Amino acid sequence: PLFTRELREIMQAGTRVLMVIDHPDDLERLFPTPGLRRAVEAAGRRLGAAREMRVTSAAGTDLRVQLGEYPTMIQYGYADAPGRFDHWGAGHAHTFPNEGSAEGMVINNVGDMVVLPFYRYVQDPIKVTIREGYIRKIEGGLDALLMRDWLEGWNDPEGFATSHLGWGLHPKGQWNCMALYSPERCLAHGRVFAGNFLFSTGPNTQGGGTRTTPGHYDVPMRECSIYLDGELVVDTGKIVIPEMQA
Repeated sequence: PLFTRELREIMQAGTRVLMVIDHPDDLERLFPTPGLRRAVEAAGRRLGAAREMRVTSAAGTDLRVQLGEYPTMIQYGYADAPGRFDHWGAGHAHTFPNEGSAEGMVINNVGDMVVLPFYRYVQDPIKVTIREGYIRKIEGGLDALLMRDWLEGWNDPEGFATSHLGWGLHPKGQWNCMALYSPERCLAHGRVFAGNFLFSTGPNTQGGGTRTTPGHYDVPMRECSIYLDGELVVDTGKIVIPEMQA
């Protein structure tokens, strides 16, 4: 039911929703703690107050987005309030950029994770050019071909829109999960390992928008730096704000 009108209506009625889809070992490893919740809430406050996010990397990423049109969302692993959605194993904060505001370059580098739809590590860099909120060009080798083929295959230009952006905060999330386990074991790990920048494309209904498209791509990226209104909060994949460290 993710990204559906029905789920939004269920939550608006006050129903609590907890998604439990991970392997039992991962549910145990990623079990939420009060410290994780405090870190996630601190990240959510900073993200919610920001009006600009900039993301850079040594690989060449330099993306700027404006914020404030959509709410900030946080997940810390349990649904303890009416109308709250969460994911057991989660630990991250994210939001959606203002419509048409995303500008710049995203380089999905070797070792970044495509956790949706392919469950694979990026083998050769993907150069993604973004203008006025939409991907305008995808360049590279096999991984770029896969990304372009997936998004073009839906015949829906909205799949190329910049979707939710945020970062992971879970100290027990494992970047190497797809190398250690079967790929489907990375449903939570890949999105929440501490310091990753999650870049995605496609729908924004989760944040209250109207974009409903199956052209969704999720890429947790390593070794990025994230700035909120010019303040460095993640430095080359390391969380530098003490209150955001679980």
